Amino acid sequence: CASIGFASAQQKTITENILIYTPWVDFSAPMTYSYTVSDDGKRIKNGPISISGRQNWKYDNSSITGTYTLKASAKNGHLNGLMTVTARYQGVTKKWSGNKIENLSYSFRGNFLNGIPNGNFTSNATGHESVNVTYKNGILVGAYKVGNTRRALSKKKKMTEEKIQRINVLYHKA
Repeated sequence: CASIGFASAQQKTITENILIYTPWVDFSAPMTYSYTVSDDGKRIKNGPISISGRQNWKYDNSSITGTYTLKASAKNGHLNGLMTVTARYQGVTKKWSGNKIENLSYSFRGNFLNGIPNGNFTSNATGHESVNVTYKNGILVGAYKVGNTRRALSKKKKMTEEKIQRINVLYHKA
């Protein structure tokens, strides 16, 4: 009787510094994620992804300090499941507001299924309107809200390949 062996990719975890772009300040932070290596040597994200960092930024008599956290999960190289982002800052903007201390925050929450938006997405940022939308398999469904205004769709809007690609580019930078 002969047995057949199967090689399986070994899952690894790595932490590396990446550049994070936020509405107020860009900074470098450690990202930890799990991955397997494909036959052609590329890392395929598989499992939890986290980014957590503190930043201190100073420029032209202004300063911002704060925290940034991202939590997500990947399956076979695609975002899969809940993704959350939270950023909180305190800024002293001497040049523009005469030493005014501002508390700034940003939050994002959305669900993905095999890299495609699927479920409720919310986004809130200080000084920007909040957004609340629902996707089903990449298609915007039902009424959606921007700020305090509820809007209805005249027809279903599908996530275009270009938009999905932009999400994937941001994800792969992370």
